[in-house]
Amino acid sequence: MKRFAGNCLAGLALTLAMQPLSAADWRLNAGIHDFVVPDMDSHTPGLGAGISGKHLTQTGTALSGYVDVYWDHDKDKLDPDHIPIWFRSAFLAQGRLYDVSPASHVNWLLDMRGKRNTVSSVEKQFKMLPGISFEYSGASLGGGAAAFLGLYYLEIDDDVPKTRGYGRSDYGHGTNAYSLMLDGHARWGEGWRLSGVAQHWGSGEAWLENQYKLELAWREPGASDREYILSGEYTEYNIDVYAKVDLSAPDYVPILPWNSDLILRAYVSMPWPF
Repeated sequence: MKRFAGNCLAGLALTLAMQPLSAADWRLNAGIHDFVVPDMDSHTPGLGAGISGKHLTQTGTALSGYVDVYWDHDKDKLDPDHIPIWFRSAFLAQGRLYDVSPASHVNWLLDMRGKRNTVSSVEKQFKMLPGISFEYSGASLGGGAAAFLGLYYLEIDDDVPKTRGYGRSDYGHGTNAYSLMLDGHARWGEGWRLSGVAQHWGSGEAWLENQYKLELAWREPGASDREYILSGEYTEYNIDVYAKVDLSAPDYVPILPWNSDLILRAYVSMPWPF
């Protein structure tokens, strides 16, 4: 499943990358961040940069995605053997199924995401979920809801778990999964935008992950088309799915001493200059 999901991510990335610069909207994103592990009162500042793009095909399919690379000043060393560079990517394909009104649409979606090597001990994560959404897009307000069904995989880095009695076969958890998402945005004034997303992932046996994101952006007037963005993304993971014994057993020890992380970012997004 990991290889299949990774190949799909790479395939969609290649599809987007093959679009000429004149056909795709490419942007360069760069800024600073603080990677927070709330349970440990840990703050890891750093720098990040990436490229994002979007393209509307001749058949009406909207392709979008990003690849980001981050460098962390890992002073807390929650993972004593952590290499302070991590990555994440996301790619989305979307097409219209039905127009409810000029501003309301039913869409099909294919959502694929991944990240690797975070200071919160996420070694590898892949999500690949097709879905369906209802979207409303007005002049100043918009939002929607979506439901997905697909694949979810999360592997925990081995360094902390092996000190807590976990072995090599215990670090990865992959399953068929569903996801439910709500999102909304508001625009006002000269280029201001506020947006938020809440998303839940689960399987037939247990919940897997909850994520909440809030973003405030201001687009610079004029020809530069720069956008200045503040964002926060909080993620909670169900680490109980890695349990080797019953959760009520007196010798149960969670695979990690934390189960959430928070990424705070301040960055600028600008048109690709090349």
